[in-house]
Amino acid sequence: MKKKSLIVAAVLVSLFFIIGYASAQTYRIEEGRQLMEFSQYVIDQAQIMEKCTCTDKAALLKQGGELVQKGNDVLVQSMMMQTKLGRSASGQLGKKLMAAGNLLLEKGKQAGPLTDKDKGEVNTFGKDMVAFGSLKLQQAKVMCGK
Repeated sequence: MKKKSLIVAAVLVSLFFIIGYASAQTYRIEEGRQLMEFSQYVIDQAQIMEKCTCTDKAALLKQGGELVQKGNDVLVQSMMMQTKLGRSASGQLGKKLMAAGNLLLEKGKQAGPLTDKDKGEVNTFGKDMVAFGSLKLQQAKVMCGK
């Protein structure tokens, strides 16, 4: 009787760990998909910034506001993620989007026409953001097993 109880206990403990592992993998895959979506958004926005001529200040202000809002949304979603990698990577993407938005807002509010230096700053930030988004996209693919 004691032997059967030990075997049953061992089986139950094993099932507990297997279910816990499967649940963790499900979180990891789902968060990887979300991270892929966030990363692709960052890349798309960065490519726009990289090619920006910065002639329309109203468009800069509008785009900057949207990026700050999306960055904030990504940060909020990152706090709800279960995996450490998901929280970290999403948080970094959210902060990068907010930084890009703040840069565009700053340039949009600037008095007078933008100088070539200002335009270069926006283009360089966009170029760096493409590289950063691509790195996070690769991490997301690893999380999803792709």
